[in-house]
Amino acid sequence: NTDVNVTADSASDAVTFVLGALNFTGTINGNSTVADTLSLSTGADISGGTLTNVTALNLVSGASVRLSAAQNQGFSGAVTAPGTGVNGETITIAGDGTVTTLANVENYSIGDDSTNARTVTITNTDVNVTADSASDAVTFALGALAFTGTITSESTVADTLNLSTGADIS
Repeated sequence: NTDVNVTADSASDAVTFVLGALNFTGTINGNSTVADTLSLSTGADISGGTLTNVTALNLVSGASVRLSAAQNQGFSGAVTAPGTGVNGETITIAGDGTVTTLANVENYSIGDDSTNARTVTITNTDVNVTADSASDAVTFALGALAFTGTITSESTVADTLNLSTGADIS
């Protein structure tokens, strides 16, 4: 069932919610006292669902999944994504909001933001990010990274690359 609501109410047990490749539209409530984990496989689309207090993410090797911007931002714990390079894991972002790339995820595809503006904060030195909305002005914030990945954007609207002192994109 893809429209189910599940709550983990144990204050001492870490729960792993295994959704596999589901198109999930329900609600998952983890417990904020332990690190609960979401596990996804290729084809999973949870962008229409709700996650609360689930801070860790487990992607099978090479998985391609769809999350909302808010869901992506909610993963503040361990991220397990064992793939590598362009054949590694891909997260496609749906909906509005800022996006920060997650550790160990090799590829991001950034969808349309209805406000026509989005900031993508890149935290991995070798991530590949594609933002191809014809109406969004995207700010790619790299900070001081020695960046070896790729950034691909759509040329209709001017995008911005923000770098801090010490950044290396050569």
